Amino acid sequence: MSKQKDSLLNLTKEALFSANSVRLKFLPREDVSFPETLVINPTKHFLSETVCYQSDETNEIRTLEFTDIRAHFGSDDDSTFRAFERFYQACLEPSDMKGHMSILFRLALESEHITEFGTRTGVSTSAFMAARPEVLSCYDISRPPEINEIEASSGPTQFRFFEQNTLECTIEPTDVLLVDTLHVYDQVKTELELHAQKVRKYIIFHDTVLCGLRWMHEWDGGQPIIWDENGEPCTVKGIRPAIYEFLKTHHEWYIVDERLFCNGLMIIGRKNHTTKD
Repeated sequence: MSKQKDSLLNLTKEALFSANSVRLKFLPREDVSFPETLVINPTKHFLSETVCYQSDETNEIRTLEFTDIRAHFGSDDDSTFRAFERFYQACLEPSDMKGHMSILFRLALESEHITEFGTRTGVSTSAFMAARPEVLSCYDISRPPEINEIEASSGPTQFRFFEQNTLECTIEPTDVLLVDTLHVYDQVKTELELHAQKVRKYIIFHDTVLCGLRWMHEWDGGQPIIWDENGEPCTVKGIRPAIYEFLKTHHEWYIVDERLFCNGLMIIGRKNHTTKD
């Protein structure tokens, strides 16, 4: 680990397991001008009997405390350390998912089964794995090498990776579904039609700003350009219309939170389930 990371946390197995409680500190976002819409009391907030956190005025987690690390993560110290180290590194390193890691982790802590559409290099996957759900199911059309490391750190979590098209698969009932695949209207519309009924709590959409109204595939002079089959520039509808149409016809779902930074993130939830305050 770099000196910067070491200055934030001396993350070793000894440090993680020797103390009665473990407190981790996270860097603030650079774009703090964007407030969150999901309001949480900026004091100590308990997620479970052994996990609590403190947030700042932007509702981002700044400190995360485990009063009994083994009660949450299990007794496999090696896999626990690898999973949490990877998650913590992903919270610090630049990526289009960096600003969303704490909310992914928080929702996963409240859930037993997580499903992820689109793993890429496993950044969001690391947040889910560190939370130690009972089952983590990931779908992508190809398996990136980073997934091998994440699977090796799965410990008590039943980790499943499916090298499948999300338009052709059948998922199990799940608490949380992350949708981060092809960011076009038809893809997300069909994914919601096929899989939303299996989701008990939340559906999370990434890139709702970058690809919200139109799919930005290639850039030419700062303008998004997409080419049709005849070689002509055209516009492909983005993912927001698919989400809004779904909400309009499925009144049991509502927008829980929307974030404008890191390419955008939208969370919708079932009305019979609310977040813990």
